[in-house]
Amino acid sequence: MDKAKIDRYAHSTSASNLLPILSEWIKVNRSLARSWDWKDCPWWCNERASVSTLAAAVWKAGGKALEEFCDEKIYRRGKYQGRCDLYFEFRGHHFVAESKQVWLPVGRRSHPQLPVLKNAQVEASKDVHYVTETDTKLSIVFAVPYFPKSDRTHVNRLLSEWQAQVLEIPCHSLAWVFPEKTRYLRWENDSHYYPGIAVILDKA
Repeated sequence: MDKAKIDRYAHSTSASNLLPILSEWIKVNRSLARSWDWKDCPWWCNERASVSTLAAAVWKAGGKALEEFCDEKIYRRGKYQGRCDLYFEFRGHHFVAESKQVWLPVGRRSHPQLPVLKNAQVEASKDVHYVTETDTKLSIVFAVPYFPKSDRTHVNRLLSEWQAQVLEIPCHSLAWVFPEKTRYLRWENDSHYYPGIAVILDKA
């Protein structure tokens, strides 16, 4: 498997100013997994924890970030007090974002997972549209692929195929982190491998 495809930010088109954040996000995930001796990882946690790794990357890249804050939202012409997943400033730009996290079975016998990813994008986009802030609105999807233990000898190929499919999804920016030392990472008696995580950002 091409090592360049294991751990990098894949592309960033009109949101090229976010590349430093994506690069730092990869480092944050690797650093945490390394500090836990490659036996634990941040992508086992929930959406809230994944947002925190991205917020940390914003700060490390020189920006400012605020997570899980109260804000006014609008729904069906009515306003209410809700929460927003993430606000951040970076290089003179201001963003608000709502996120979703999905765990995707991508073994040899698994069904195609692109519809699940696209649906998560739609849901995150809907959520951020309720926010009344006028900053640039982003939908963020954290995607964690996992493989059955029976596919151990096929993990590299299956991961490469999954990455190729993810690259077909229209989006602003995409990054992933799949350290070689977590390629066969399993949680206690879990019969699946969780090699890493991808983050997909798009303008809502």
